[in-house]
Amino acid sequence: MNDLPEKPGVYLLKDTEGCVLYVGKALSIKNRVSDHARDETKKFYNRVTSVDYITTRNEKEALILEDNLIKKYRPRFNIRMKDDKEYPLILITSEKYPRIQIVRKRNREGIFFGPYTDSLAIKNVVKFVSKTFGIAACDKSFKTRNRPCLKHHLKYCLAPCCEKISREEYHENINSAIRFLSGDVSYILSTYETQMNMEAEKMNYEKAVIYRDKIRSIKHLQEKQKVFLPNDRSSRDFICFIITEKEVHAERLRLREGRLVGEDHFILENVHESTPETVIEYLMEREYQHNSDLPETIIISFYIGDKEYKWVRKKVKLNKNIILKKTVTEDEKSLIQLAFQNSVNRIKIITNKSVDKFNSEALELKQVLNLPVLPEKIEGYDISHHQGANAYGSMVVFYRGAPEKKEYRIFKLNSPIQDDYAYLEEVLNRRFKNYVDKYKNFAYLPDIILIDGGKGHLSITLKVLRSYGLQVPTVALAKEDESLFSNLLKYPLNLPRRSPALQLLQRVRDEAHRFSQRHYRKKHAELKTILLTIKGVGSVRANRILNQLKNTKNIYNLSYEELLNIKGVPQQILRRIYEQLHK
Repeated sequence: MNDLPEKPGVYLLKDTEGCVLYVGKALSIKNRVSDHARDETKKFYNRVTSVDYITTRNEKEALILEDNLIKKYRPRFNIRMKDDKEYPLILITSEKYPRIQIVRKRNREGIFFGPYTDSLAIKNVVKFVSKTFGIAACDKSFKTRNRPCLKHHLKYCLAPCCEKISREEYHENINSAIRFLSGDVSYILSTYETQMNMEAEKMNYEKAVIYRDKIRSIKHLQEKQKVFLPNDRSSRDFICFIITEKEVHAERLRLREGRLVGEDHFILENVHESTPETVIEYLMEREYQHNSDLPETIIISFYIGDKEYKWVRKKVKLNKNIILKKTVTEDEKSLIQLAFQNSVNRIKIITNKSVDKFNSEALELKQVLNLPVLPEKIEGYDISHHQGANAYGSMVVFYRGAPEKKEYRIFKLNSPIQDDYAYLEEVLNRRFKNYVDKYKNFAYLPDIILIDGGKGHLSITLKVLRSYGLQVPTVALAKEDESLFSNLLKYPLNLPRRSPALQLLQRVRDEAHRFSQRHYRKKHAELKTILLTIKGVGSVRANRILNQLKNTKNIYNLSYEELLNIKGVPQQILRRIYEQLHK
């Protein structure tokens, strides 16, 4: 730990097998990792045996890198949005003539608002802001434009690209748009009314009409927004959390000047080994640390103590003017209750959709294969290797159309016969021998076995099942033409591309392939990293060495004779590799 730098960056906490348990960012990597060691609530730290780190120039770079690494490694102890979803943001660019755009990443300079979970609503907001304030919403830079586009003629844009408006006047409109997106509508209305009256007194009626139309547009929009706190001129966010079996649902109501201006629903995964304050920390960091639409008060349904609230503020570095608290008044409690009810309704809709989807898929699959019951549990298998060497087999499990990742298994294969059939036979023998031996992690049989392959793969699977006296409906799905081979079908079957049954099988097969490829690439990358530390070995040579080795399970046990068989690498480099690996 003493070797860790006191610089901003990202750190990766790993276990004995090199698996990434947690990815974090920090202004000082050394101090942050030391905090983990002292934090008794982070139980996973007892499993950490090594720490990797990547330094960055600033905290913003660390945030982007952390997000990318979490998506890459999917660490078990990192809270994350379900499906790694990037919700849309509104961006006011930092250019000579700023534009308003919808983006999904904070990888550009400018002022951000959001994220928003309703993509249709955000499109309507951008359309309204563009038309009301005359802000350019072009996707491409307009440096080379010499005449206004159609949006200018439709009065959606003031055409700064052709200098139809002065830079000073355009930036006044930009500032008004920023205030509007921040919820400061009263200020804009009073400013516009003053300017309208001034222009009318000067008999500049055309300009006065422009301000009048803007005032009408904003007031018309306000009329559509429900008023909950009529006499409240502050900005407040209300957040409630609902914990389900697999995830946490967070519902946020955004009130500005007593009006409901937005509602967001977030689904968080990997939270069951986290404390309430770490869940709040994650959401605060993601939604408020780099956002321009900041409320004065954030009211949360979780009942944590003042000490924990201070801890969250310190970790997230919330704006010092923002108050973070739990509900106190009756108005606050009623709005949290509204958020709770909205979240419950959303969960029901999401659950019903997934149930309906599975029922249509499973019912058709049952009919196609003449199964006695709906196939709820499906096991999918796939093999990954490089030219017959370094082979891995994967087993994935889907229950009622959804992946059960806790039941996924990876098999390191050692079959002397290096082909797909031999590797598949080894995987299935190991899996069903464990079932026969009543090994607890394999103490069930699936409703369907799915193999990534064709008729030959089906034959191997049935052979293994017969050897253990088992009868399980089995399907092999060939990638070339998506033909189904099954012990329940007399002939191969080609289902329509839009068939729900085919789509279910494709999801399972593709997930099995992804899982095995991910593990193979991970091991390959770890071994490549070892070789890259040796002088004279670059990326190309490291790949050449690994691609020619028949077994890289323990690279440190390679004999000098095995290394000499590698082609395309100088003998002196091979000797250096051998000496370095056997130090």
